[in-house]
Amino acid sequence: MSALLSYRNSTPEVMAWADDIRAREKVVLTARMEWMKAIYDEAGVPDPEPYNKHVRSAWIRDSGAFIGLSWPRKLDDHLPTGWFRPVKEQHLVRPRGNNKTAIAEMHKYDRPDARRELEKSFGMHGRTFAGMGFYTCGIRYEDDGVWVTWASTDVAKEPWAQKVGDFGWVRVPLVEYIQRFGEDAL
Repeated sequence: MSALLSYRNSTPEVMAWADDIRAREKVVLTARMEWMKAIYDEAGVPDPEPYNKHVRSAWIRDSGAFIGLSWPRKLDDHLPTGWFRPVKEQHLVRPRGNNKTAIAEMHKYDRPDARRELEKSFGMHGRTFAGMGFYTCGIRYEDDGVWVTWASTDVAKEPWAQKVGDFGWVRVPLVEYIQRFGEDAL
């Protein structure tokens, strides 16, 4: 059975990075919402109703890359020029590969990849193969540090995980994590 593995880093460098990435994420989100609103308004996509909040929404990959917009089927006649509905992802629309301008515009709104930045600057991998599986970490930005969680203790046996203490990461016992965030955070 896998158990939650958690680390915390409260070094000044990591705390400054956390403030910076939250600010960058907010700027990107605000700009993305304005861009999406203009596209939806131009096409006549209705504002979301209480029971369907996903009418006007972005689809993002785990890495933060922006992959498309949700689009009601009844408005397929009003797709933005150069956009299409992918066969395997019928819930969204995105620019065609030859629509370089729209693709470049869309990628301006990719969220910064916190996992990649943690690995590059602070020694904590964001994704790894461990034991018999592929794992992606969870990240929490809190006042007392940046918390990274893994769904398996197998991650701690990886060679890179043996060196994260050199970057200020402290392994936190599961009971302490639960006391801090509650069982619902698992």
